[in-house]
Amino acid sequence: MDTDIVIEQRDGRLLQDIIDHDGIEKFIEIEEEIVSELHLKKKKKQPTSNRVHWLAVSFYHKNV
Repeated sequence: MDTDIVIEQRDGRLLQDIIDHDGIEKFIEIEEEIVSELHLKKKKKQPTSNRVHWLAVSFYHKNV
């Protein structure tokens, strides 16, 4: 699942609009919230590779 699309649909704006108007910190906050929600909803159905991707995204955002 592409979290960028989920964020745009939920917020009703393009990612760049969110970043431009709310800042990168708010975007990261929204993204972490979405990833957490998706992870909780599909925890039983997610293959290991999705957990690795989520960890990689988390690591990336902590180091940006």
